[in-house]
Amino acid sequence: MKPKTSFIWEYFSEINSSVARCNICEKEYSRKGRTTSSLKNHLKSKHAKIFEELEKRIAENAEQGQPTCSTSTDTGSITKQLSLQEYLTQNVCWDLPHPNSKDTDRLIGEMIALEDLPFNFVEGVGFRRLINIILPGYKLRGRQFFTSLVCDDLYNSVANKIKALLNDLKKISFTTDVWSDTSSGTSLISVTAHGVNEGFERVRIILKCEVMEGRHPDQAISTKTESILEEWGIKHDTVHCVVRGRGSNMIKAMQISGLNDFNCVIHQIQCCIKNVILSEEWIQEVIEKVKKVSTHFNHSLVAQDELQTIQEIRMKQSPLSTIQDCPTRWNSTFYMLERFVKIKDSLLLYLTTKQFVSFSPDDLSTIELLLKLLTPFEELTKELSNSKNSISMVIPLMHVILATLKAEKDNPNTPEKIKALYVKVIREINEFGDLNQNLLCSVSTYLDPRYKTKFFNSFEIKQVEATIVNLCQNQTIHENKDCSPTHKKRKIDTNSSSCSKLLQSVQSILSSSESEAEDDQLTTPKIVLQNYIKERRLSLGEDPLTWWRQNGYKYTVLLPIVRQYLSTPPSSFTNEQLFSGASLTYRDKRKNLRGEKASKLLFLKYNLPVINYEY
Repeated sequence: MKPKTSFIWEYFSEINSSVARCNICEKEYSRKGRTTSSLKNHLKSKHAKIFEELEKRIAENAEQGQPTCSTSTDTGSITKQLSLQEYLTQNVCWDLPHPNSKDTDRLIGEMIALEDLPFNFVEGVGFRRLINIILPGYKLRGRQFFTSLVCDDLYNSVANKIKALLNDLKKISFTTDVWSDTSSGTSLISVTAHGVNEGFERVRIILKCEVMEGRHPDQAISTKTESILEEWGIKHDTVHCVVRGRGSNMIKAMQISGLNDFNCVIHQIQCCIKNVILSEEWIQEVIEKVKKVSTHFNHSLVAQDELQTIQEIRMKQSPLSTIQDCPTRWNSTFYMLERFVKIKDSLLLYLTTKQFVSFSPDDLSTIELLLKLLTPFEELTKELSNSKNSISMVIPLMHVILATLKAEKDNPNTPEKIKALYVKVIREINEFGDLNQNLLCSVSTYLDPRYKTKFFNSFEIKQVEATIVNLCQNQTIHENKDCSPTHKKRKIDTNSSSCSKLLQSVQSILSSSESEAEDDQLTTPKIVLQNYIKERRLSLGEDPLTWWRQNGYKYTVLLPIVRQYLSTPPSSFTNEQLFSGASLTYRDKRKNLRGEKASKLLFLKYNLPVINYEY
C-alpha cells in the first residue's frame, strides 16, 4: 500500500480504500472518490480546534516552501507541533477533586462575594463561553454548587481564620448600627470588631450582619448583639467599648447588655447640623432653589449639553456638572452648594434664558456664608471617617471646631442672622458633654504621642494619669492571677520542725524585700508616664501606632493599655460602608436573597481582603 503523506492521516486511520476511522471520536467515514476532502470536512464540523491546527501546519509549511504533507523525511520541520495524544491529554476535563478545578471553584466563589454577583451568574452564556475558552479543562458547575461553596465552605474557612485574628486581641472595640432595605423588606444589624494586635497594627473585622425580624426595639438589638458576640466566643470582659448611633433604642440596648458605649461623633454632628442649621426656614428656601437647579440638569441631557457649551465656549472653563443632594446625608447638601458656587457664573447665565428659578444677591451671599459655616464640619466628618484614625483625635478636633465657631461668631463682619446660627451650633455641640471628662476619649488622647497633654488642664492631666496608673495596676494584678502555680511565690512553712530560727529570719527579710519591691512596682507607671511625656510630640502626619511599635520597649507597662484605648474608632462609619455594600447585595438581580446568605456574602466581601485571601 502506498504510504500516506497528507497531514490528515495523523488524525484518521484507513480501514480500506473507501472507509477511514477518526482517531478522535472513533467513528468511521466514507472517502468519496478516495480523496481526503470528506475527512477534512469532518474535522472542520466536529473538531474545529484540531482543524485549525491542521490548517495552521499546512500554511506554515507552505510559507517555508515545503510540501503540504508529512513524509518520512520531513518530520524535523514539525517537531514543535503537539502530537495528537498530547493535544487530547491537554484538553481532558479535570475531575472535581483536581487541584486546578478546586482553585478555580474557589476563585469564582470569591468573585461572586467580592463583586456582588448573583449566584446564577455562573449559568450565564457569556461567562460560560469565557470559561470554555480560557479554561477548556474546567467543568463549570451550576448555581446550587456555588451557593453551597460560598455560604458553607468558603464562609467556614474564612471564619476560622478570623477567629484566630480575634484571639490575638486582648481587648476589642466594636461599632454597631441598624439598617433596613425597603425593597427586600430586610433589616440588618451589623457588628464590626476593631483592635490593635501585638505588632501594633490596626485590625478591623466585619463580624456579622444579622437579620432583624420586624421592628428593632432596644431588647431585640441587645439580644442580637449578645448572640453575635457569643457566636464568636467574645466575652464581656474582652469588650472595651461599643461605638453606636444616637438612637434611643441603640442607647437602651447597650445599657441592657451592660456594655460600655460611646456616641458616634459623626451621627452627633449630623444631628446638630440638621436640627440647627438646615432646619432654618430661610436657609431651606435657598437650598430648595439650588436643589431645583440640580434636579433640572439631572433630568435633562439637553440642559447638560447647553451648560457644557456655556462653560467651554463662553466662559472658557472646564465643564463641571451639578451635584444632587441626598436627604439622609447632610454633607451631600454641602457638596451640592459647593458645586453651585463653583460654576455659579455658568448657571446664572443659563438661567437668564430659562427663568424657572432666580437667585437674588442675598441668596448668593447666604449660600457662601452657609458654606463657610459648614466647611469645618465637612472636614471633621472626613477625618472621623478615616479608618486609620482612632477616638484619640475627637478631643483635639472638637476643640478646634469650637474655637473656629467662636472666632466667626465674634467676627464683626459676620451678619447677625449667621451669628445667631453660630450661637445655636456652639450650644448644640456643648450639649455633647465634656469630652475631657470622658475617660474613653481622654485616656486615648493622652496615650496618642501626637497630642499627649496638649488639650488638658492641670487637673484633667492628674485625673487621666491616675486612671492610667490604676489601669496598669489592675493589669498587673490580672496577669498575676493568670500565672500558673509553679510561677507563684513559694512560701516556707515556718512552723515546720525542719525550719531553723535562722532560716525563719532569712525568710522574714526576704518577705520584707519583696513587699518593698511590690510597692516600688506600683509607682513604676507614674515614672513611666513622666518619661513618656518628656518624649518629643509627634507631628500630625506621623502614625501613633508606628511610634509605639518602635518605642514600646521603654514603656512595656503601658502597652496593653495603649492597644486597648487606641483600638476604638471615633465613629461607626465602618457600618455605614457595610450598609452601602448591603444595598448592592440587595440590588435588582439579588432582591430575592434573604437572611443568612446575605450575611455571609457581606462577611466574605469585607473580610477576604483583611486576611489577604489566605485561608
